[in-house]
Amino acid sequence: MAGKFVPVTPKRLLDTRDGTGNHGIATPLVPGTSLPLDVSGITGNPEVTPSAVVLNVTVTNGTADSFVSVSTQTVSSVNFRAGETVPNLVTAPVSGASPVLFFNHSGSVDVIADVFGYYTNDRPGGTLSTLPPTRILDTRDGIGAVGPGGTLPLQVTGRNSVPANGVTAVQLNVTVTNPTGDSFLSVFPSGSALPNVSNLNFGPGQTIANSVVVPVGPDGKIDFFNHVGSVDVVADISGYYTGNAPGTLAHGGVYELMDSPTRLLDTRSDGGPLGAGQSRALTVSGLHDMTFGTPTAVVLNVTVTNPTDNSFVTAYPSGSAVPTASNINFTPGQTLSNLVVVPVGPDGKVAFFNHVGTVDLVVDMFGYFNAGPDLGVESLAFAQSTVDATNGASVELDWTVTDTNPKSTYLGGTVVLRRAGSQPGTYLGQPVVETFSPYSSSVSGQADHGSVDGHRGAFKYNLSVPAVSDSATTHWVVALLRLFDDQGNQLLANGSDLAGYPGSVLTATTKAGGTAPTYQNITFRGSGIQQRPYLYDGITNSATFEFTVQDAAEDFWQGSITVAGPNGQTLTSTFAEATVDGQRLTSPCQGGGGGYHCSVLVQFPKGMAVGKWAVSKLVVTSNAGTTADYDNLNAAPITVGDDNAFSVNGFAITPTTVDNWRAGVSLAVSMRVTGARQGIRQISVDTDLGNSSCRVQTDFPTANPDGSYTIPVLMDTGSRECGVSAIAVVDGAGDVALYGRDYTAPDPGLVAQRVADTTPPSVSSVDWTPASVPQSKLISTFLSLKAHAAIGVAPINLYATVIFDSAGKQVGIVDGGVTQAADGTVDLLVHPEVVPPGVYTVGFSLSDAGNLSTGYGMPGGNAMPGGPLTLTVTEG
Repeated sequence: MAGKFVPVTPKRLLDTRDGTGNHGIATPLVPGTSLPLDVSGITGNPEVTPSAVVLNVTVTNGTADSFVSVSTQTVSSVNFRAGETVPNLVTAPVSGASPVLFFNHSGSVDVIADVFGYYTNDRPGGTLSTLPPTRILDTRDGIGAVGPGGTLPLQVTGRNSVPANGVTAVQLNVTVTNPTGDSFLSVFPSGSALPNVSNLNFGPGQTIANSVVVPVGPDGKIDFFNHVGSVDVVADISGYYTGNAPGTLAHGGVYELMDSPTRLLDTRSDGGPLGAGQSRALTVSGLHDMTFGTPTAVVLNVTVTNPTDNSFVTAYPSGSAVPTASNINFTPGQTLSNLVVVPVGPDGKVAFFNHVGTVDLVVDMFGYFNAGPDLGVESLAFAQSTVDATNGASVELDWTVTDTNPKSTYLGGTVVLRRAGSQPGTYLGQPVVETFSPYSSSVSGQADHGSVDGHRGAFKYNLSVPAVSDSATTHWVVALLRLFDDQGNQLLANGSDLAGYPGSVLTATTKAGGTAPTYQNITFRGSGIQQRPYLYDGITNSATFEFTVQDAAEDFWQGSITVAGPNGQTLTSTFAEATVDGQRLTSPCQGGGGGYHCSVLVQFPKGMAVGKWAVSKLVVTSNAGTTADYDNLNAAPITVGDDNAFSVNGFAITPTTVDNWRAGVSLAVSMRVTGARQGIRQISVDTDLGNSSCRVQTDFPTANPDGSYTIPVLMDTGSRECGVSAIAVVDGAGDVALYGRDYTAPDPGLVAQRVADTTPPSVSSVDWTPASVPQSKLISTFLSLKAHAAIGVAPINLYATVIFDSAGKQVGIVDGGVTQAADGTVDLLVHPEVVPPGVYTVGFSLSDAGNLSTGYGMPGGNAMPGGPLTLTVTEG
């Protein structure tokens, strides 16, 4: 769940043209790599984690027709043609400390990202109330175009069904038309300084639309700024966010992310293009990956392509009249995208209207909103308001929730308890997360009979209050209460929302202070089985650092790891632990009893300095808030390299086809190196998955007279192939050039394969003396059969001998492994079962190491060389 919306003062977070947001590295986005953007700092509070972020993403200077995807590679976020400057609003998911990732399909392109807000579960925020798309501004209707450097204020509260008070942000679709110059439009809250952001970029004569989420100024207004020339502005409102006074519960829409973006419609393969004046409805409720099946509004990325005329497309709730509003304006042949937040009609559908011509639509769903008008919290209180926890204590939390929806049959949710921090809105230690339902045993109490019909439930949970904290007085609070039913209702209350329940705060007397966590053994987990200490810099990559954290007294809570490299560059990654339903989460740390093994990822954007990097700092904090800073560590050193430090080419593995069916074969991996400084120190070659039957003999190459270098590799007997997965060339100056898929670097494609086995075993003659065995001796008799077989590609290694009676029924079998002699002969054993006296037939099959088989004297098989083999069983 993404949670509630918190608007922020618009700010530029990323600009690849000047290195903003990319560690000062000014480089366009190219295919085959991702660009990470750290958005964790936008909340201004390390205790508040964004679960999704609202960005206006602009692409410019593209060298090819392409698209950019944000935090997904499956659907597009911004479509553009070479040379175009195109914006689009994006709501991108954020997972913990993970960055937002940008991907480009083809060519190269510069990317700009401006933030306008975020969703979170960690602080009070706004919930969405939707409106039928309504036009609230059109400068063509008497106001007049916005001139160069001009700012146009617009009152958005207190009109068009938007409340006069409590509105924090509005959801608009803004269209510019009739511009006279190359310019941009910025939309920002009234009363604030003009931010360094843009919402729409345009050229003379263009008509362009973009979705905008903008905070509202204290006077209920927003401002539109035009950079150069003049331009007409059209604004359509489709919703607004309202905060709620402390102690009241907001019942508006709470944002839910889809598990992954879901393509709902592509008219190119489903239904054909949308015609002139035509609407098409699309079901958006009850999708299989929806946590709640009845949304109040959906977040869609709508792409138009193949239009035949100057037109526009409007998204609106199914069942209502087509509004006087537009979402995407386009000209013939254009491919454009726009983010749309559209209310859902009573039939669970949204509709799309096309004005003139025909156009194909591609619709991708990123998330949806659920409201909770029927849900309520009747009571919420600890059983006692104070407790002496200096020796530990347990206090019961009781809460009763209600649902007035007559169709509801289920009522459940999640409660989160935390220690309040020293500053408002901050917390201390791991959150205690408990889920509850009428049927769940994850809390220590059970729902009373009132919850059976889904309309009322009473729950309880026994909180274990730790004895040690950061002060002598610790306040435990209900940080979040989430409710949902089976009718699509959802309510989210956190922070000051719960101030109206005074019993939701527990004051505990605790022991102040404690011991800080310690750590041991910071190591780098490298690529491949050999765990080489190298990282490829030619793409955005990640390094995993592992270490053990210990804190037996207060337990580990959170920390950060910093790695430092050349030129003073540093990268930092944070990590934290939580407990859900009494179970410690297994990521990023695993363990218990005060000792945890942690694996933390550090993102290395493409273009970071090559050379030596090492962990320079580790910060770890206990649940009691005691922090230890371990500085100047220089631990787990790695070398960041690329394929540009010097030139390596002419990669080869010889031979490429080998006959190793009977003995191992020596291979040679060779390459040419030019531009290395101070010679070559070592060449580390790794094989696929550390293949134990394909072994590199040394890291120290042989320098050949022709200037190439060779590394010997042994391909063991019978191994199917030997593939090289990583090559690291280190020169005398310590520079590293990296190749191969283990490093996610360019792959030289070196593979040696075993010669194919195409000839099954073939027998020319058989040595068999017709045998006669008394019936009484059958159980202990083993007879010998010698088959003279050709020496094939693969050695014979399996056999089976079978005895048949006159009716063809099998009455004896021996099978197992066998070795073919140098002259080709194979010795086989024959063993009959206890059978009646009579004459029986002997057959056999041979299989080689390539799994090819041939049978002789067997039903449906080859005739026995020299005639049938018989076994006579006599009486006695």
